[in-house]
This record gives sequence, C-alpha cells and structure tokens, in this order.
Amino acid sequence: MRQKPRVPLSPIQKKRLVVAGVCLFLVSLLWLILAPHMGIYSVWRQHSKLARLQSENAEIEKKNQSLQKEIDQIQNDPHYLEKVARDRGLLKENEIIFDFSPSKKTKKK
Repeated sequence: MRQKPRVPLSPIQKKRLVVAGVCLFLVSLLWLILAPHMGIYSVWRQHSKLARLQSENAEIEKKNQSLQKEIDQIQNDPHYLEKVARDRGLLKENEIIFDFSPSKKTKKK
C-alpha cells in the first residue's frame, strides 16, 4: 500500500489547531475542578464535611463517656446518687426544706 504524502499545515491552520488544543485543555481542566460529585471542588467540600463530622463525633464520644461515667456512679455509689437527688430538689422521707435566701422582691440600696 502506498501512503499519501502529508500536506503541511498553513500558519492559519496551525494557529486554529493550537487554539482548539488550548480550549480543549481549559475545558478539561475546568471539568476536573468543577465536575459534580467527582471534581476537585466537590472532593474538597466532602473532605471538609468529613473533618467537621469527625470533630462532632469526637465531641459526642466525650459526652457519651461522661454520661456513662455518671450512670456508673449513680448505679454503684449511693452517696453520689443522694447528691444528685438533692441537687434536683428531692427529699428524704419526713424532711422539710427551709429557704433563708433573700427574696427577689427586696432591693438592696
């Protein structure tokens, strides 16, 4: 088989080819950056969301440990249970509360 000889491109054709290549490159680059669900921007947003959720998860874990410790104290420490009950205003049988704190109606001069 014979190959056809290549015809050299004119300067205008070369310029158009370069412009088309640059445009194709820029469109591809923009697609990589802005593509929904897989672009760089989307990945960055997901990474930020992951970091925020991990931080919230760590806070919840700390609070959960604190609550678990309080549950253990309430179940196993009668003195702590009594303290919690008194802080919530509960009384033992036949107890009366006397409140000697200044009333809110009186104003100091």
